[in-house]
Order: sequence, then C-alpha cells, then structure tokens
Amino acid sequence: AFASDYSKCWAGLSATWLRGCYPEAQIRTIDAGWGGTGIKWGCYRLEEEVISQNADLVFVEFAINDYYDGTNPDDVVAYAESLIRKLYANNHTTEVVFVLVSEKTTHANQKQREAYLQVAEAYHIPVVDISTALSDYLKSEHKEWEELIADVVHPNDTGHTFYAEQVEAVLSEIFQTNSESIFERTVYHRPLPEITLSTRDFTGAHLLKAQDIDLTGCNGFQLTNDLNCRFKQYLTGSTGAELKLTFTGTDIGMIFWRDLSCGMIEYSIDG
Repeated sequence: AFASDYSKCWAGLSATWLRGCYPEAQIRTIDAGWGGTGIKWGCYRLEEEVISQNADLVFVEFAINDYYDGTNPDDVVAYAESLIRKLYANNHTTEVVFVLVSEKTTHANQKQREAYLQVAEAYHIPVVDISTALSDYLKSEHKEWEELIADVVHPNDTGHTFYAEQVEAVLSEIFQTNSESIFERTVYHRPLPEITLSTRDFTGAHLLKAQDIDLTGCNGFQLTNDLNCRFKQYLTGSTGAELKLTFTGTDIGMIFWRDLSCGMIEYSIDG
C-alpha cells in the first residue's frame, strides 16, 4: 500500500537487493500478502499460497493486523507456531523471517509483537523489528511520522525504503555469520523444540475453495465466475438458500463480502 510502484515497496526493494547479493541465482518473488488480514488468515492460506510455491525464504508480517483483528497474544503464538511447523514439515530448509511493524501509537500492538518474539526465540527465527527501528530513527533524527508513513500505518516510498534497509541490515549479518551453512543445505538439520509453546495445533488448516465444495443437494447456491474477484470462483445464493458441508475439525470460518447488499447468514454445526 502507498508505494508508487511494486519495485519501490519494501518487498520489491528487498528482492532487488537479494538479486544483487546473489547475481548467479534465479530469484522469484511471490506476493502472498492480503491487506487487512492477520496471522490466522495466514495459517489458513499457507498451504495454497506459499507451500505450493516451494518458497525458500518466507517473510511473515501480520503483527499490526493481529492487533486490529483483536487476536490475543496466546492465539498469535498458536497460529505463528503452527505456521512455522507446517513450513518446516514441508521443507526443513525453508527459512522464515518475522517482520514486526506497528502504527503511529507504537505501543498499540506491543503484546502481539511480543508474542512473535516468543515464537522467534523458541524456533530461532530472525526478527526485523521495524517498529522499534522506526521509533528510534524518528526520535534521533527529529523526523515527523508523516515524512515516512502515508497514514497511521502504511509507509510511503521513503518509508518503504527505510523498511527495506532494516531487512537488509538483519539479513546481511545472517549471511555473513552463516555463509558456510548456507552452501550446505543438502545436509541441513533444523532441531525443533520437543515441547510446543501452544497446546493448539493449526497445522491442518487450509482453504476450501468454492469450486471444491460439493453442491449436490444444496438449495439455491451456485458457482459464479468473476475474474476481478480475489477468488475467481465463488458461491452466490438467493434468499432462503441452503448449503451443507461435512467436515472434521475444531475450527471453521467463511469468507464472504460484507456490505449493505449482503444477506444474513444462519448456521448450525452438528445439528
């Protein structure tokens, strides 16, 4: 958001820097971000949008939206830990970096950021603490928030450059410290904590797309195509439409448009 071009957002800038560090490597970038969503969404989208892409390096940045979503720190730990363990189970050489940002009121999501730090310590995850770096920079350089940030939370081009510089600083140190192990990934071993931080496990979380739902016997719902929609195919129904879905699990949710044109949804589980 608010970058004048993708090449000038912190993800694009970081990718350009990585290509400069490793000019002989073929580096492909994947933008799997969804604006306004937190770690819970990330957990459910991980398999479809990240693991399926065989990502080698994954940046996880949800801390501010976790705060806006009202996700408590214990839940952040459960979702973040499940995300990490699912990534490692798929490919034990995948590297993860936590990126922590905040808003103008820097203490707003402090508890959520501390939850990520807890997971990072347990799983030896590098952390790019942009929130602290930005706060320190504004104070030391006598800069105003608006010089780097376009609104309460989203950086402008100058802010995106600052973000990317923090990513580069953290990764540069890691590359220098671990240069030998980076070239020995075929024998790479990653020890995981024997005891998980959370008793809840969301490694089985996944998205069920509309086109994968059996509509046999449903009343009033149909599959609709819309190339402008994030989900190219989705379900639509009229008043009184009914849909039945059989599942085994501990958690289920629905993704749907929320505006004045939407109807009301009534649901029942296990009768």
